[in-house]
Amino acid sequence: MLERLPVVANRPDFETATHYGAYWTNEDLVKVARVIPIPVIDLFKADAIKAKWNAAIKDNEAILVGGCGHGNATEYTGQNYSVLLNSQNSADLELMKGRWGSFLSCVFGQAAQRFVSAGMKGFYGYKVTFWFVTSAYPDGYASLFFNSHYAFDKALLSGKTMKEAWAACDQAWLDAIAGSDVDTRRYLISDHDGMVMAGDPDSGPYTAPPEPKYSCPWGDYQTDDLEALKTHILNLHCPICPPEPERPLWCQWFGDIVSCPIPK
Repeated sequence: MLERLPVVANRPDFETATHYGAYWTNEDLVKVARVIPIPVIDLFKADAIKAKWNAAIKDNEAILVGGCGHGNATEYTGQNYSVLLNSQNSADLELMKGRWGSFLSCVFGQAAQRFVSAGMKGFYGYKVTFWFVTSAYPDGYASLFFNSHYAFDKALLSGKTMKEAWAACDQAWLDAIAGSDVDTRRYLISDHDGMVMAGDPDSGPYTAPPEPKYSCPWGDYQTDDLEALKTHILNLHCPICPPEPERPLWCQWFGDIVSCPIPK
């Protein structure tokens, strides 16, 4: 089985917004990742603080971070507003380098480009205040908002690229908008229109690596460098292969059969 690097889930729970957020992050991120399976470091309640956030990412070489917290144009927070990321903090920019993140919070999407410019692979969030409508905890109207957001995370977890995750998330929001009542719809539209994505659109934390361009016909050796493959074949499989055009016909014939990359 392919070993996958962990995801870190931010799940503060200390007032109404984070109470709903903690529930839906568990349903749509933590549980989904574990079924795949992808390891999850679940920072719930008192664990959703800066020291444990940093340790979870660094010590476990986490490749993706997600979850629900409060935010503003520069900060993303955890339990009791503990600042987990600050776009003006060089250490936080360094922490996110080479990783992907999906941030369910107000306004923090405005920091997307700063993180990506500092080396973050991909960033998804919202440049506006994130609204959601509640009824009976934990479901009711709230599921329309949280399920739409987490369509992005689910797509990444399944191996999709950033642009594919964006398309899946965009469609989830549009479906929610189309199926909602008039009063709920305006908040769904606001969240949808506030979506922000930055980074390499063709990248993703769990996308399959591209297949090498060239393979040795006699073994497992693979490379993207044709000259390296020729050298490998000559040194290991055909040490007496003479330079062209002195190559015998049987060698040329056999080379055609096995698709030898060395010209006749």
